[in-house]
Amino acid sequence: MLWASPQTVVAYCQSRPTRRWPINNLEPTAARPLAAPEVNAIKKLVDACPPEFQAVKAQLEGARVTDRCACGCATFDISAPPHAPIAADGFTGLLPAEGTIPRGGSPADGLIVFLRDGRLVGLEVYGVADTPIRQLPPADDIIVLPATDVR
Repeated sequence: MLWASPQTVVAYCQSRPTRRWPINNLEPTAARPLAAPEVNAIKKLVDACPPEFQAVKAQLEGARVTDRCACGCATFDISAPPHAPIAADGFTGLLPAEGTIPRGGSPADGLIVFLRDGRLVGLEVYGVADTPIRQLPPADDIIVLPATDVR
């Protein structure tokens, strides 16, 4: 698995002819509420974002996981409730903060959150190791890196 910048990931995902965005290799799963580690990881990233992205936190209440990555990693699509506030004037792209996950000394494992039209649509967990990250670590173990430019 090769590492790519979040901007490269977005460009790649937007170019894919698929109904599922941002990730192409997702398997349908029975919709379920986000688990506490998933909510906490997303909140930690949102806390590092500018004020216009803080509405994402309100979308977590009632948000559901709709699809999971076929490789078995912790990547999933999100369906935010339609009544939740829109973030960042309907922004589409990456949340302007990314998390790194320390795992065996590898600095390139991490997670990014995708928005479409100001709504949560997915959490991507990526890494360089041969074994995918199958479970999100506790939020305290995620190191947040604010993005330099997401728009």
